[in-house]
Amino acid sequence: MSGATTRRVVLVAWSLLLPSACARPAGDPVERLLHEMADAATRRDADAILGRLAPGFAGQGGLVASDLGLELRRYFALYDSIEVGLADLVIERPQAGAAVARFKASVAGKPKAIGGLAGLLPEVERLGFEVSLTEAGGTWRVTGALWERLAPAS
Repeated sequence: MSGATTRRVVLVAWSLLLPSACARPAGDPVERLLHEMADAATRRDADAILGRLAPGFAGQGGLVASDLGLELRRYFALYDSIEVGLADLVIERPQAGAAVARFKASVAGKPKAIGGLAGLLPEVERLGFEVSLTEAGGTWRVTGALWERLAPAS
Protein backbone atom coordinates (compact mmCIF):
# COMPACT_ATOMS: atom_id res chain seq x y z
CA MET A 1 0.00 0.00 0.00
CA SER A 2 1.37 3.45 -0.89
CA GLY A 3 1.98 6.07 1.79
CA ALA A 4 -0.95 8.20 0.59
CA THR A 5 -3.28 5.20 0.57
CA THR A 6 -2.11 4.17 4.02
CA ARG A 7 -2.74 7.68 5.37
CA ARG A 8 -6.25 7.74 3.87
CA VAL A 9 -7.09 4.35 5.32
CA VAL A 10 -5.67 5.25 8.73
CA LEU A 11 -7.62 8.50 8.93
CA VAL A 12 -10.81 6.92 7.82
CA ALA A 13 -10.10 4.03 10.08
CA TRP A 14 -9.57 6.09 13.17
CA SER A 15 -11.74 8.89 12.48
CA LEU A 16 -13.22 6.14 12.05
CA LEU A 17 -13.95 4.27 14.54
CA LEU A 18 -16.32 6.73 15.02
CA PRO A 19 -19.89 7.70 15.22
CA SER A 20 -21.28 11.05 14.28
CA ALA A 21 -21.21 13.69 16.95
CA CYS A 22 -24.90 14.44 16.40
CA ALA A 23 -26.75 11.98 18.63
CA ARG A 24 -25.46 11.22 22.11
CA PRO A 25 -26.15 7.83 23.62
CA ALA A 26 -27.59 8.11 27.09
CA GLY A 27 -26.25 5.07 28.85
CA ASP A 28 -23.93 2.79 26.90
CA PRO A 29 -20.29 3.56 27.80
CA VAL A 30 -18.89 1.86 24.70
CA GLU A 31 -21.11 3.84 22.38
CA ARG A 32 -20.27 6.99 24.34
CA LEU A 33 -16.54 6.29 23.87
CA LEU A 34 -17.00 5.93 20.12
CA HIS A 35 -18.86 9.26 20.05
CA GLU A 36 -16.01 10.92 21.95
CA MET A 37 -13.55 9.59 19.39
CA ALA A 38 -15.74 10.88 16.55
CA ASP A 39 -15.82 14.32 18.16
CA ALA A 40 -12.03 14.24 18.41
CA ALA A 41 -11.69 13.30 14.73
CA THR A 42 -14.03 16.12 13.70
CA ARG A 43 -11.84 18.51 15.70
CA ARG A 44 -8.77 16.84 14.11
CA ASP A 45 -7.46 16.12 17.61
CA ALA A 46 -5.11 13.14 17.32
CA ASP A 47 -4.13 13.30 21.01
CA ALA A 48 -7.74 12.89 22.12
CA ILE A 49 -8.11 9.82 19.90
CA LEU A 50 -4.86 8.34 21.18
CA GLY A 51 -6.04 8.98 24.75
CA ARG A 52 -8.88 6.50 24.19
CA LEU A 53 -6.51 3.65 23.27
CA ALA A 54 -5.46 0.96 25.72
CA PRO A 55 -1.78 0.28 26.40
CA GLY A 56 -0.70 -2.32 23.89
CA PHE A 57 -3.25 -1.24 21.28
CA ALA A 58 -2.92 -3.26 18.06
CA GLY A 59 -4.38 -1.99 14.82
CA GLN A 60 -4.69 -3.48 11.38
CA GLY A 61 -1.39 -4.71 9.97
CA GLY A 62 0.42 -4.32 13.30
CA LEU A 63 -0.27 -0.59 13.60
CA VAL A 64 0.69 0.65 17.08
CA ALA A 65 -0.52 3.79 18.85
CA SER A 66 2.61 5.86 18.17
CA ASP A 67 2.42 5.15 14.42
CA LEU A 68 -1.29 5.86 14.44
CA GLY A 69 -0.63 9.25 16.03
CA LEU A 70 1.84 10.18 13.30
CA GLU A 71 -0.54 9.08 10.55
CA LEU A 72 -3.50 10.92 12.07
CA ARG A 73 -1.52 14.16 12.38
CA ARG A 74 -0.33 13.91 8.77
CA TYR A 75 -3.81 13.21 7.52
CA PHE A 76 -5.50 15.92 9.58
CA ALA A 77 -2.99 18.42 8.20
CA LEU A 78 -4.17 17.66 4.64
CA TYR A 79 -7.82 18.60 5.29
CA ASP A 80 -9.55 21.89 6.10
CA SER A 81 -12.47 20.02 7.67
CA ILE A 82 -13.56 16.47 8.44
CA GLU A 83 -16.96 15.01 9.32
CA VAL A 84 -17.39 11.46 10.63
CA GLY A 85 -20.54 9.33 10.50
CA LEU A 86 -21.45 5.89 11.82
CA ALA A 87 -24.10 3.41 10.77
CA ASP A 88 -25.19 -0.10 11.70
CA LEU A 89 -23.48 -0.12 15.11
CA VAL A 90 -23.68 -3.48 16.89
CA ILE A 91 -22.01 -3.96 20.27
CA GLU A 92 -21.40 -7.45 21.65
CA ARG A 93 -20.18 -8.18 25.16
CA PRO A 94 -18.60 -11.65 25.17
CA GLN A 95 -17.66 -11.29 28.86
CA ALA A 96 -17.68 -8.71 31.65
CA GLY A 97 -15.29 -5.86 30.89
CA ALA A 98 -14.93 -6.69 27.20
CA ALA A 99 -16.80 -5.55 24.11
CA VAL A 100 -16.62 -5.81 20.34
CA ALA A 101 -18.20 -3.05 18.25
CA ARG A 102 -18.94 -3.55 14.56
CA PHE A 103 -20.08 -0.68 12.36
CA LYS A 104 -19.80 1.13 9.08
CA ALA A 105 -18.10 4.52 9.10
CA SER A 106 -18.02 7.30 6.55
CA VAL A 107 -15.61 10.21 6.55
CA ALA A 108 -16.25 13.32 4.50
CA GLY A 109 -13.54 15.92 4.26
CA LYS A 110 -12.55 19.06 2.43
CA PRO A 111 -8.93 18.67 1.26
CA LYS A 112 -6.76 21.77 1.52
CA ALA A 113 -6.51 23.68 -1.75
CA ILE A 114 -2.74 23.55 -2.07
CA GLY A 115 -0.57 21.79 -4.61
CA GLY A 116 -3.44 19.88 -6.20
CA LEU A 117 -4.33 17.99 -3.00
CA ALA A 118 -8.03 18.36 -3.73
CA GLY A 119 -7.62 16.16 -6.80
CA LEU A 120 -5.56 13.51 -5.00
CA LEU A 121 -7.42 13.07 -1.72
CA PRO A 122 -10.86 11.52 -1.37
CA GLU A 123 -13.72 13.70 -0.21
CA VAL A 124 -15.70 10.70 1.07
CA GLU A 125 -14.67 7.20 2.10
CA ARG A 126 -16.57 4.33 3.71
CA LEU A 127 -15.16 1.57 5.87
CA GLY A 128 -16.37 -1.40 7.85
CA PHE A 129 -14.91 -1.78 11.34
CA GLU A 130 -14.49 -4.31 14.08
CA VAL A 131 -13.18 -2.68 17.25
CA SER A 132 -12.22 -4.50 20.46
CA LEU A 133 -12.56 -2.68 23.77
CA THR A 134 -11.86 -3.42 27.43
CA GLU A 135 -12.96 -1.81 30.66
CA ALA A 136 -10.68 -1.33 33.62
CA GLY A 137 -11.44 0.77 36.67
CA GLY A 138 -14.63 2.09 35.09
CA THR A 139 -12.88 3.34 31.91
CA TRP A 140 -13.35 1.77 28.48
CA ARG A 141 -10.42 1.79 26.02
CA VAL A 142 -9.89 0.54 22.46
CA THR A 143 -7.53 -2.45 22.44
CA GLY A 144 -7.63 -3.29 18.74
CA ALA A 145 -9.20 -2.46 15.42
CA LEU A 146 -9.65 -4.08 12.02
CA TRP A 147 -11.17 -2.36 8.99
CA GLU A 148 -11.93 -2.82 5.34
CA ARG A 149 -12.87 -0.43 2.55
CA LEU A 150 -16.50 -0.54 1.49
CA ALA A 151 -18.01 0.34 -1.83
CA PRO A 152 -19.38 3.89 -2.05
CA ALA A 153 -22.99 4.27 -0.93
CA SER A 154 -25.41 4.15 -3.79
